Amino acid sequence: MFLAKAFQTDVRGRLEAGTLVEANYSVSVIALDREGEFNSVDKIDGVAVRSFRPVNLRRSSPFRLALGGLIFQILLVLESIRMIRALKQRPIVHAHDFNTLLPGCFLKFLRLAVGVVYDSRDLASAIYRDFYGPGVAAIICSIEGRCLRYSDAVLTDSTLFANYLRRFNRETVIIYSWPRASDIPKLSKREIRAQLGLPLEPFIISFVGSINELFPSELFLAVASLLNDNQNLQFLVVGGGSMAPEFRQASSGARARLLVLPQVLREKALAYVSASDLTWAIYLSKSLNAQMAAPLKLFESVACRVPVLAQKGTLSAELVTEMRCGLVSEGNDPKRISQSILSLSTNSDMQERLRPATGCTWDYMSPKLIETYNRLISRAAARLDQKS
Repeated sequence: MFLAKAFQTDVRGRLEAGTLVEANYSVSVIALDREGEFNSVDKIDGVAVRSFRPVNLRRSSPFRLALGGLIFQILLVLESIRMIRALKQRPIVHAHDFNTLLPGCFLKFLRLAVGVVYDSRDLASAIYRDFYGPGVAAIICSIEGRCLRYSDAVLTDSTLFANYLRRFNRETVIIYSWPRASDIPKLSKREIRAQLGLPLEPFIISFVGSINELFPSELFLAVASLLNDNQNLQFLVVGGGSMAPEFRQASSGARARLLVLPQVLREKALAYVSASDLTWAIYLSKSLNAQMAAPLKLFESVACRVPVLAQKGTLSAELVTEMRCGLVSEGNDPKRISQSILSLSTNSDMQERLRPATGCTWDYMSPKLIETYNRLISRAAARLDQKS
């Protein structure tokens, strides 16, 4: 499995790797540790992890990202060849996102891999357009299209991405990144709040995740400030990220009922989600990719049966509308958003009606992943039989 990010903090990668290990597949991961936070060699839940940090990406720039990506692709190929020779077995390469797809296809071309699974969570051409302009984006789009046709299976967690990917590869499967059922707290909301030290009575609006450049800090604080006089409302932010220090500084001077907590492990993060009455899934939709991507926060909220606040024009809003599991904001007007929150907080019938249904967990998605891998193994075996 190839990851252009740290395996230790990548939720989807760990879900998929864990499922494959449980199905008796041997799984090795080669990952990019952008900030040098983890050991270069590790063993996590039965998964062998090899991490590289070719360039310091704590402070990223288009040049550093391009250089780091290129070096990492070379390291992927070299390390894969070393591992294949040591194991004396050709693997299925599971490439997460575009940065790792080309090395996977190259290994298949060299007949060092029996198949390539492309796991797409971003629209590559949109990302490269934002960083490098339309010319580079057009080249990337062409390369991605060729690699998609060469891939044996394509996975994604976005219905909008799936429509695009199926233009190149019909074997595109949608697998949502729901949490495992075992990771979701089984206690009541009141019991969870008591354990976490949260107030028991208020209607809690939470954001639990990465506070980065896509998180609308100003909008969030504006909405919280407008509702400050309502003692029945409590805003909660739990997380770290590149913009976390700035957000904490801004929130300290805000006139709002707001509790800001540091990043926690995934199990505890899901507890904070489960303790909420509404989760914030409005982001700054600066690019087409941000609008079409499926935020992990939405999957976590729905699995924890907590209504979601999304923004119109995004995939999150489409899913919220389709599943009838939350509110959709028409725009970025703090007054309109605050009024929607206030209306929901005082209407218990609406709260119950918008509460997501049960059963939205990874346990219902994982069989699709195993089916995809079993199909590739069967095809590889059939090709060997034909040659013999």
